[in-house]
Amino acid sequence: MPTFVASYDLEKTNPDPHGEFLKQAQQYGWKTWILSNGNIWHHLPNTTLEGTFDNITIARNAFNAAMVATAKVKPIVVEKWIIVEYGNNLFDSDVRRPR
Repeated sequence: MPTFVASYDLEKTNPDPHGEFLKQAQQYGWKTWILSNGNIWHHLPNTTLEGTFDNITIARNAFNAAMVATAKVKPIVVEKWIIVEYGNNLFDSDVRRPR
């Protein structure tokens, strides 16, 4: 199955929905960590998620489902987003943990 990366901006609101959105996104297959070839987990930048799905439509549906689930708990407005399938990649993070 292909892996996808999502990046997004949330409108600033009170209360801040970001923590709830991350919780809901995890329920739909998105993660805030990415595994390197060296078997080390790297924490992704804020407002970036990684997930493995059958195709990009399912990835988008999972992202949307997380937004809908968050909206049931806290108001949320996603101002912009991008979801991409990736193959070759480079990344680094100052927050790491072994697999």
